[in-house]
Formats: sequence, C-alpha cells, structure tokens
Amino acid sequence: MRRTIEKIKERKAITLIALVVTIVVILILAGITVGMVTSDNGILKETKNAKQQVEIDNEKSIVERAKMLAMMRSKNGAITYEIFEPALKDESGKISTDVSDAGDIIEVLFTDSNRYYEIDQDGNVSEPQEVVKDEYAGDITKGGRCDGSEEKPYEINCIEDLVVLSNIVNGNGIKFENGQAVKITTRENFANKNIILTRSLNFKSKYSYKDSTRTDFGDINGDDTDGNSLMTEMTTGTGFTPIGSVATYFCGNFNGNNYSIANILIIVEEKNKSTGFFGGVQNGAVIEKLTITGKIESKINHTGGIIGECTNDHSCIIKNCTNKASITGLNSVGGIIGYNGGNSTAIENCKNYGNIYIIDGSYGYTGAGGITGSSVKEIMNCQNYGIIRGNYSVGGIAGYMSPSDGIIKNCLNTGEVKSEFVGATGNAGGIVGKTSGGNWKIQNCINTGNVSGNGVNGGIIGSVRGQGWGATIDLEIENSINMGDVSSTNSSVGGIIGEQWDVCKRNYITIKNSVALCKVNGSRAGGTISAIAKNTDSCDVKTIFENVYYIKEPAIKSGSLTSGEATLKTETEIKSQAFVDLLNSNIGTNTDWKKWKLGNDGYPTFTD
Repeated sequence: MRRTIEKIKERKAITLIALVVTIVVILILAGITVGMVTSDNGILKETKNAKQQVEIDNEKSIVERAKMLAMMRSKNGAITYEIFEPALKDESGKISTDVSDAGDIIEVLFTDSNRYYEIDQDGNVSEPQEVVKDEYAGDITKGGRCDGSEEKPYEINCIEDLVVLSNIVNGNGIKFENGQAVKITTRENFANKNIILTRSLNFKSKYSYKDSTRTDFGDINGDDTDGNSLMTEMTTGTGFTPIGSVATYFCGNFNGNNYSIANILIIVEEKNKSTGFFGGVQNGAVIEKLTITGKIESKINHTGGIIGECTNDHSCIIKNCTNKASITGLNSVGGIIGYNGGNSTAIENCKNYGNIYIIDGSYGYTGAGGITGSSVKEIMNCQNYGIIRGNYSVGGIAGYMSPSDGIIKNCLNTGEVKSEFVGATGNAGGIVGKTSGGNWKIQNCINTGNVSGNGVNGGIIGSVRGQGWGATIDLEIENSINMGDVSSTNSSVGGIIGEQWDVCKRNYITIKNSVALCKVNGSRAGGTISAIAKNTDSCDVKTIFENVYYIKEPAIKSGSLTSGEATLKTETEIKSQAFVDLLNSNIGTNTDWKKWKLGNDGYPTFTD
C-alpha cells in the first residue's frame, strides 16, 4: 500500500514538473522570459494590480451611488451620517462595510479588502486608504528603529504617537517602550532631533488610532468621569494637550510631510500656557509642511494654529504650513503663530483659512493677525483668507509690529478685518493693524478684505505711532495695493495708512508705487492717509510719496507730505492696461518688486 502511495506521489511530482517545464517552453517560444512573469513589473504582478484596481473601482462606485442616493433622500442635499449609512447598506448589498462619523467627513470601510474611503461635506470621495495598525503605537522610536536623526527621524504614525510626543515634551504622562507603558519623569525638548508625520490623522477617526477605545493614557481632557477612552479624551473637554509651552519648549524639527491633522480640539484655561498645536517652541525649531483643522481656544495667553509662542531671541522657522482651525485667544493671536518674543522668527509660504478672534489683551504688543499676532523677522509669500476680529489691533497678516526690524513681502489678505476696541490701541489694517517702532518694510502686498472698526484703520496698516517718546519708526510700503473698503465708526481711516502720529522720537514713512483703490468712511477720512502729525520739537515726522495713486479725495485729510505727491485716478483708469504699464514702468531697478498685470476680475495684480 505504502509503495502504491509513493508511486502516485512520484507520478504527481513528475506531472507537475512536466507542466512547469511545458509552461516555461511555451513562454520561451512566445518570447516571454521567466523574469517578465515574476518580476515587480511582471505579468503576475500586473494581473494582481489589475484585479485590485477592479475591486477599488467597484468599491468607489458603491460609495458614489450611496452618496447620490443620500443626496436625493436629504431635504437640502446635505450628506449626513444618518442619511448616508442606510443608503450605503442599500447599495452595498452583501458586501461587508462599516460606516463611521469622523467629524466633518464620513468614512466607509470595506472589511474584506481593509480599505476605507472618506466623503467630505462637499461630497468628494477620497482615494482608498488602508487601515494601519501600528504595533509600536505610542513609541515614536518604533522599536528602536528611529533615533531622531535626519536619516531615521522619529515617526508619528497614529494619534497615540502624538499624545506621547506631547507627554515627552511636557514631562508627564506615559510613553511606550517594548510594548510596555513607562512613566515619564523628565522633559525632552528634542533639540537637533527630527520628527516626521507619516500620514494624515483625524482625531475623530478610529482609523487614526491603533485603538481609539484604549484607556491607559488616563484623564487628559480634564474630565475623569467620561471613561477615559482615548478618542473621547481627544475630542471632548479640553482635548489634546499642546506640544510644549512656557518652560517646556519644543526645540526640534517637525516635518508634516504635507499631511494634515484634522479635527484637533485644544482648550487651555491655565495661566502661562501658550496654546497651539505646538504650545511653545524655541532654539531654532523648524515646523514645516503641516495642515491643522479643528478648534483651538485659550482664555489666558498667546494662541496660534501651528505655534502659540516662540520666545526670547531664539529663532524658529515655520514654512509651508496651513491653518484651517478656528482660533480664539488672548494678547497675541495668529493663524500660524500667536506671539514671537525675540522678533527673530521667519514664516514662509503659509496660509490661514481659519477665523481668528482676540478676546482681550494686557500688553502693548497685543494683536491678532491671519498669520501672526505679533511681529516676526520675516513673513514671506503668505496668505490669509479668514476673518480677523476682536479687541485691540488686528491685521490681515500681522496684528502688531514691534520696535524691531523686519519685512512682510509677497503677502495677500482677502479676509475681513474688524477691530471691536474703542481707543488708541483698537486699530485695524488690511495687512498690519499697528506698528509702534522699528525699521519695517511692506513689499508686494495686496489687500482685498474690507477693514472696519471703532478705532484708527487703514487699507494696508492702521496706526503708525510710537509706543513711547524714545521710539523710532522707519516704515516703507512698496509696490502694494489696497482694494478693500476702509471705515471707522469713531476715528480716522486711510486708503493706505490710518494715521501717522507722534509719541516717538522719529516717525518716517515712505510709500512707493502703491495704490489705494477703495472707499473710505470715517470721522476723518483720507484717500491715502487720514492724518499726519505736525512736526514738533519732540517728534521728527517725515512722509514721502513716490508714485502713489488713489481714487477718493482728499488724499490726506490732515497734515502734509514732506516730499512727493499722490495722483488722483478714477477706478476705470486703474482698471486699465495703461495703468498696469505705468506701475511696471515705476519699478526701475527695484529687482525685488513684482511686476503687475490685469487680473481676471479686471483689477491690477501680480504676474506670479
């Protein structure tokens, strides 16, 4: 019997070998090599890819049909979880799916393929994403594989990793080593270390956690009665704890890798706690390529979307970041950064879409801006699209520019800017709310947002006045345009600058090749500047115009220029190719000035 079985096995082996040899011979005769079949780009791989793509197309088709069905069932066409979930069941049939409400998106998981899709509020369906279960969740070294070097940066793969990063920088809570929870007893500022975000995360998505129901992180959100499941901790109460703050600064390099962190919730009510995704940074920290959405709020101190505070004279760099979170704060509030203490920070290629609200302030540098609340060394190529409002000085790009040196270059504001404060500190500007000193330049900037409030307001900058009699101001506005209407219920308004005032040792303003294409309405209104303080023994005031254009008389309501003049134009003239040619002819040897063109709306804009 055993011999018979062995003979059968032998015949089967010979038959299988013969089959393989036959297939190989056929392939060779057909001119197809084994490598062409089995390589990464081989026939078998391509066949597998084609099969997977058919599956994906079918999954997306089911989601799209469910979306359309939900829209038809909705009274207003809105896609809600409650309507979408039964619609998907109707369309998916026997295919196993799981639907989740993840805040501003709905997630659909096809359990057999382990792929999920996101449907946003506009009905857009994302490309498929694979559910990832990180075996090293809460260990940013990933089992020792990552050491924070440029070659092996620490990795943020899930929400647990974000919580642990915050715990390590703040010096409390737990982290994980070899799968075991370890109590943190010392702070780590990550100086000269690198951290990278490996995928987009959503605090309201269970797929952004290894286990959204875990309770081992304890009470984070200030409510120890809610069961302490991690997603509950992150999305209710005080939410996520900022990474660093005053005295616990983050000093490393964080690369968002062009991913986003969505539905973040941060509520801070403690004193001396700067608030943002990063509460406080210092010593050359670099934050880049990151997008934040959600809600960030503080009733105590400096608040920003990306960073709450960068303090002292230690520079930090923020580049290629976007804030879409709503921001509410005190003293210094900004879409990207709230407060910069040393005026050595650079912000490049950043955008804000979130609405910014400043509650109140207790310092001379108090302000709110779409990009920054208080001044930084450089703001380059940034845009604000959010509404900026509240008490004290508010600006489309920067709320307040301090007595130091800096430049705001190639920036755009389209958001409404409104100061709700009555008094000398309640200023609003399309680009900057107020400056009280220093050597500043605003170059190649455009404001289209309306500027209003109770105080001194301007299309580019609201108030230019010293913080004290020893202050010096040297402000240049070059190659810029305001197209937003400017108004004030109680005070002065100007198409470019609200007021140039004294309270300083020297106050020099030079405006070159700039345009005020706007309506102005206030108790004292000027097409370019409402008021220029008269020269006094205690304050040296100079105002110089070179190729300045406006549409609303008078150019200056009170005071007079030191040199130059403003040229009255009609709106029709400004919206012409001839005027664009005039602006370009004024550029001359100023190589940093952008060239002009007529935009699609017929108004002057920049060529790039």
